[in-house]
Amino acid sequence: MASKIVLALVSAGVVFAVGCSDGGSAGEATGKAPSALVTARLEGTFAFDLDASDVADGIHAKCEKEASGDAAKATACYDAIRKEARDEKVRFTKDGAGQLVYTSFGPGEAGGEEVYLEAPITLTRGTTDHDLVAKAAAFPRGSFVSRVSFALRDLPIELPDARTVILLDAKKGRLVYRKE
Repeated sequence: MASKIVLALVSAGVVFAVGCSDGGSAGEATGKAPSALVTARLEGTFAFDLDASDVADGIHAKCEKEASGDAAKATACYDAIRKEARDEKVRFTKDGAGQLVYTSFGPGEAGGEEVYLEAPITLTRGTTDHDLVAKAAAFPRGSFVSRVSFALRDLPIELPDARTVILLDAKKGRLVYRKE
């Protein structure tokens, strides 16, 4: 099971389907649907990349504070959290009706998969064909549903290359995921 700090810092990616973005020009929707090629690139499972994400600085700081000046202890703390964070994943699939579905999940306590949040989503293009804006198309399900806001606001997504998805969370910054 993932540590509470990993879930607390990474779970912003979980929140995206119900939105926590404040809008902003970096992810403004054009109202146009993304191309089929771009949508196809999004499909699949992506593992969290802590080192490439903005939350890494906060985790480093937390580990350094807890280590009280012991560099080896701070490094071991961060390495342990990084290892657990790799188990935090997002998946984009299509349901039987062809609707794109977002799922945020990690290892469950019984060894299976725990779904933190899952919802069908709609996508529109952002300012470029590689910038998307996601919005929940229905009420989400999952173990984190009670922890998130249901404002159903937009969340910007970047697809910088064929193997990377970046969720732009207004509170936690860039959350980077790599395709498995």
